[in-house]
Amino acid sequence: MTMKRHYLNCTDDEYEKIEKRLAWERTKENRNSFIDIEDYVFDTLANFPPGEPIFLDILFQKCNHRVKSIEEYRKIIDKLVKNNPNLKIKQYNHEIYYRTVNLTCLDMSIDLQDIVRHKYMQDNGWYYTGYDLLNRIGLSAMMPKYTEIASNSVDKDITDDEQMIKVYVPKTHITAENRLYLIVNDTLEVIDDPCVNSPDPYGIVRKFISDNNLRPETLYEIADKFYPEKVADKLKLCLKDSE
Repeated sequence: MTMKRHYLNCTDDEYEKIEKRLAWERTKENRNSFIDIEDYVFDTLANFPPGEPIFLDILFQKCNHRVKSIEEYRKIIDKLVKNNPNLKIKQYNHEIYYRTVNLTCLDMSIDLQDIVRHKYMQDNGWYYTGYDLLNRIGLSAMMPKYTEIASNSVDKDITDDEQMIKVYVPKTHITAENRLYLIVNDTLEVIDDPCVNSPDPYGIVRKFISDNNLRPETLYEIADKFYPEKVADKLKLCLKDSE
């Protein structure tokens, strides 16, 4: 009789069942280890929810070196899309694909907000700015036409009319440590804009500073280093009641 090793308390019938299960698991593991690359990519694409952007760079990062390069991954996807129309995979641009729900209504089948988040809103490397920030922080009741953000993801200002977003190069590289300080100084830079209709704009900014425990000396340091002189003056006015 075969030695039961780690299953000394099993009956012979129980051990036989365990051996069969383990043999099946080993078979599955071997099959997954040597699965055809195209089958692997096909399964990946087929399991994406319709409308959710499929980012080529993320697929490549998650393939655990099954595919040698991102260009090879792109060629495999393009081949599968061409040869398998039932996948309903469409190309949004050079780096993004998506599954459609209704092939007669392609442009409404992709979540554009997911694309925006992926391209420009990574971790702490971005924040709302401009008229969008004024509305979100409570300084203006006007709803901006575009979402406006500053982001580390761009090296020049862009306006994307399709995704209704404006992305600006930040004053300095945005980090988890400085992003709230930059938000305050960005706000003060446009606090005299005619669209600001709050009865107490400086009070709102002062509360934001207090609620987030921001250090005045760091606010001044960033204002002096990266902003026009008027921003430091506005900061003094904003903080005069709290200093």
